[in-house]
Amino acid sequence: MAAVLQSHQRDYCLSERLIERIFLQRKDHIEKGEEDMLLYICTMADMDKILQALERLENGQNSLRGDVKSLHATVDQQGKAIVALQEGQKTLEQGQKSLAEHQTTLELKMEASIAYQKQAYEETTKLLLNIIEIDGQEQNTIKKRVDQIEKHLSLPPVK
Repeated sequence: MAAVLQSHQRDYCLSERLIERIFLQRKDHIEKGEEDMLLYICTMADMDKILQALERLENGQNSLRGDVKSLHATVDQQGKAIVALQEGQKTLEQGQKSLAEHQTTLELKMEASIAYQKQAYEETTKLLLNIIEIDGQEQNTIKKRVDQIEKHLSLPPVK
């Protein structure tokens, strides 16, 4: 836009210099009426250039208006997309929170299961030790009794 304005300003300055040069060269030969006519012709040429420049500016302005409308439409679409993304993010955050709660619940259940398994293992171990102890006592009792029977029957010991 600035380049167009500079071009028109340069054209206007050139037209002014041309008029001055014509006047200076023919000042002695040009009568008053011809001078006005020459000034009018030069001014008409400048007016045409000005009108052409204004028309180009108006076309550029209309083009810019179209671009601005397009940008507004794009911004509106992006705004809607952002709202949708924010809603999606909220849904994801809620899902993440739900997963975290389920994970905590699962961890608590695992801890309870581990504690129960540990307790069951300890109880089973105690029962097995008691059984082994009782079995050992029973075997000792049986061995003593066999020894007594062998002694009573006068049987030789078994090797």
